[in-house]
Amino acid sequence: MKYAFLTVFVLQFACASGQTEPADSSPPKAPAKTTEATAAPPVVKMKPPAPKTTATQKKTARTGKRKAPPIKWQDDLEWLTWSEARTQSAANGKSICLVVYADWCPRCRELAPLFADPEIAKLSKNLIMVRQDQDVRPDWLQQFSDLGGYVPRIFFFGPDGNLRRDITSPHPRYPYFYTPRGADALKRSMRAALGG
Repeated sequence: MKYAFLTVFVLQFACASGQTEPADSSPPKAPAKTTEATAAPPVVKMKPPAPKTTATQKKTARTGKRKAPPIKWQDDLEWLTWSEARTQSAANGKSICLVVYADWCPRCRELAPLFADPEIAKLSKNLIMVRQDQDVRPDWLQQFSDLGGYVPRIFFFGPDGNLRRDITSPHPRYPYFYTPRGADALKRSMRAALGG
């Protein structure tokens, strides 16, 4: 009975392939057994190992911000760290101008050359200038997080170390945001910080 079914199958296959008679009507033979030595090894497709992700790549994936080349600050100003500025301000009674920026920020890149302007450079000589990359996230900068996380931000501090909240940009929504088109506003704020 099982051979009758197989013969019918072979005949159907032969007819479908154009043969009118089966080439061999005997039952099919079992395939020859192969030894392990003659058998081909199975093909196993493996995925290549994933490259290791660095902390910077993880941060980029999380924030969507790529590491940009540093901003070129083309000026002759002396930029201090926050702790140096606080010490110097207390010692000589000068106000502090803090510029918070980020290398990836196009507005910060536009603002940087503004400090080479002769009048701004002259005003800066009478202030203690601090430049801080926001992405470095120093602990001391966290105390100003309630004033916004946008960049660039420019803050002015009195010699006592307190923020001068009365000195702001004319921007209605971002009070510490200065732009290159707002050079006059920055000059006014610098003069106010100097007491004039």
